[in-house]
Amino acid sequence: MVRVREFKSMVDGPHLLIFGAVHGNEVCGTRALEKICAELESGRRKLLRGRCTLVPICNEKAYVEGRRFVEENLNRVFHAHPDPTSHERKIANQLHPLVDRCDYLLDLHSMQSEGEPFAFLNRAVSESEKFCRALGLKWIMKGWPELYREFPDHLSSCTQTYADSKNKPNALVECGTNGHPDADEVAYRSALRGLAYLGLIAPDSPVSEVEPKFLRLTDLWFRQSIDDHFVKVWKNFEAVRRGDLIGHRASGEAVFCPRDGFIVFPSPVSAVGTEWVYVAVSE
Repeated sequence: MVRVREFKSMVDGPHLLIFGAVHGNEVCGTRALEKICAELESGRRKLLRGRCTLVPICNEKAYVEGRRFVEENLNRVFHAHPDPTSHERKIANQLHPLVDRCDYLLDLHSMQSEGEPFAFLNRAVSESEKFCRALGLKWIMKGWPELYREFPDHLSSCTQTYADSKNKPNALVECGTNGHPDADEVAYRSALRGLAYLGLIAPDSPVSEVEPKFLRLTDLWFRQSIDDHFVKVWKNFEAVRRGDLIGHRASGEAVFCPRDGFIVFPSPVSAVGTEWVYVAVSE
């Protein structure tokens, strides 16, 4: 069973749900939420109103094994499954009712590649955008659902698309590189800012107004062979120009960038059939 931590004030207010380790090898959210749990339990930090539900480890088996997932990507099968056929689908059945009951969702992740942290805004409704902005990150990414509609044979139901289907404002934060201390700090700070935005806790300090830069995902390549390879070690948000060579397929076929933009989520170790690299453009 997924272990859930609940904190409730005597004063009415919104209900924030925060996930960590939807992917088992992305531990920044786990560390941040365990720290916040300890602060709330000790009384060092007080819940002023409302309620927060914290799930430091969503996929515990993958977490213990240090793997992204056990059988399939939890953040591609996140919805109700009447007859779950994999470990991750069973976990999704435990987690999605938590989203049904909350008012806001924050999902904390990290990346295989190096690069700056950013928030995903899947559905540009006013309150989700305000929530994303309140996290104080430099970059906000759009376009996930629209891009995946071009690949109907690939699963794409994530925590955000499920929350959007239930009209729950939400944000997903890519906090930095897997295992890096900076990612732990971004996850902790993002969770506190989410709590403070809703008035559940007092802010540690005023959040400086940052006008984020908006990007939109436009292109995606899936890994076709273990021998697909990049021409260099790409960093997240590294600028590319139309016609730049990104990598080669195992067959020798060249993969060129189709437009000016930015590399997103380059993954030299992704499994065959999963996402290899994206390109995004400025809005």
